[in-house]
Amino acid sequence: MKDLNFFNHYTESKKFKIENIYYLFILFLLISIFFYSFINQIKINNLSKKVSNLKTQVENEEIKTKVNKLRKEKDEINKVENNIKQLKLLDEFIKKEDKINEELIKDINLRIPENVFLISIEFNLSSIEIKGISGDKLSIAQLERNLNEIKSFKNVFISNIYFEENHYSFSLSISLKDEDVKDDEEKDEIK
Repeated sequence: MKDLNFFNHYTESKKFKIENIYYLFILFLLISIFFYSFINQIKINNLSKKVSNLKTQVENEEIKTKVNKLRKEKDEINKVENNIKQLKLLDEFIKKEDKINEELIKDINLRIPENVFLISIEFNLSSIEIKGISGDKLSIAQLERNLNEIKSFKNVFISNIYFEENHYSFSLSISLKDEDVKDDEEKDEIK
């Protein structure tokens, strides 16, 4: 004979509900994984499209030529900046080593007598050559004596003088002092 269990229905329904919850959870998990992978696939496709677009842009000849042109211009700018730096250094060196400057020319100009006119002045690193005319020899001698008073001149002498058409033409040769001697004199003056 078979036993009748009136509570069987209650116990089986609970099992059924618990199993359903497990199945629903697993179903939800699978659906979530599917959507997650689907979304990732969409992102991957979008990124692939962007990469392919960027690749075509990079491989575009027009853009390559522009990039090469910009690189060349950048190299030229770097060269120009380097040249500017070198020129600034050279300019500083020239200013430092400059023996013949505006002050020296003004000093020469202040010492020219009234009757003397300069035709040309030639400068180089160690000497100055002055050519001029005068109404008399005395004014030329006065110019030589006046120029001998300039401290940066080592030697001043009249190299050539001759009479021509109512005036005397002359050439003055001036030797400049060495920079080392000039520096030593400045140091002596300071002491």
